[in-house]
Amino acid sequence: MKKPKQQKTQQINQDLAKVRAILRHVRNVHEACLLLGERLIERGESQHEMPRWAVAEMICDWKSRSEEFGTSLHAYIKENATERWHFSERDPIYRTIMEFVNMLCDKPFARL
Repeated sequence: MKKPKQQKTQQINQDLAKVRAILRHVRNVHEACLLLGERLIERGESQHEMPRWAVAEMICDWKSRSEEFGTSLHAYIKENATERWHFSERDPIYRTIMEFVNMLCDKPFARL
């Protein structure tokens, strides 16, 4: 049986691990938002276009989560997001999403 002090220390360590994981996620979203914001501004888009920024923030969040879980952002959008949020690859929102994804994600290396 664990001593009360050991249990308390273990709980504190678990709580700290959760806080660190949340903070990593917030930092990842923050960095992705900065990058996408800079690229949108470079294209001459206003920061006051709230609907596009709302989509941009969502994409930053999705990108951050895909990195945290080691999954593909593109696959998530194609296989999950379209079904969950009821849009298709033919919808204007899909084009906006992919515009942001393409601006945010580096292109893979070309095959030699």
